[in-house]
Amino acid sequence: MNMANDAELNPQELANIARTRAAFYSFLSVHFTTLPDQAFVERMRGEDMSSMLEALVNDESVEADITAGASLMRDHLNKTRNVEMSELSQALGVDRTRLYRGLSPSYGPPPPYEMVWSKTRQDVGLLVDLAGTYREMGLSPSPDVSERMDYIGVELDFMRELALREAAAWESNSPESAAKLLESQHVFLDAHLREWVPFFVDKALEQAETDFYRGHLHMLRGFIASEQQELASLLAEIHAPAA
Repeated sequence: MNMANDAELNPQELANIARTRAAFYSFLSVHFTTLPDQAFVERMRGEDMSSMLEALVNDESVEADITAGASLMRDHLNKTRNVEMSELSQALGVDRTRLYRGLSPSYGPPPPYEMVWSKTRQDVGLLVDLAGTYREMGLSPSPDVSERMDYIGVELDFMRELALREAAAWESNSPESAAKLLESQHVFLDAHLREWVPFFVDKALEQAETDFYRGHLHMLRGFIASEQQELASLLAEIHAPAA
């Protein structure tokens, strides 16, 4: 999301960047972990969501896929503003089930599990490795999410938690801990999300029927694409020798 720049960043700015990333990971993850019931629809129609989407649409520094996705989601929410919440909830629920649950090969893409989409890791060893990674960081999937270790919502939420911990480390004047957490995010993104999520998104976009979920998928793909470079830039900056 192009948050780093050539100017030297102070710890509070780095903390703010990390919190922004964490918030976007949370936004991306919630569509995989939360059913679009009426409470969800009400939240999506809220002013905070409208403001966020509008800001992304009008931010020229944001990756093109993120802008396109925000525009699709914003426009869909605006066009359905007068639709009954129960009706919109049902329509979104049908599309979400098709896209994100993998009920059958004839009804939507394969489900968003890394082991399903990975080109190199298609055995249970992947799940063992992920469990070890989560455990090493003192984390485990939320008890509210009854999903496998390689589910996309779990992996996105793991990145959200690392970004929040990084922000807290910058704010508590622990730059070494913050840098290690930033490096952990870079490694996990490169080894996992970046290796399979784009393939899932490309396939899911072929079968999406609402611009709401088309928008979500575009934003997901754009964020994963831009995040690798963003994290690398931040790491290069904080490790650069002082002038």
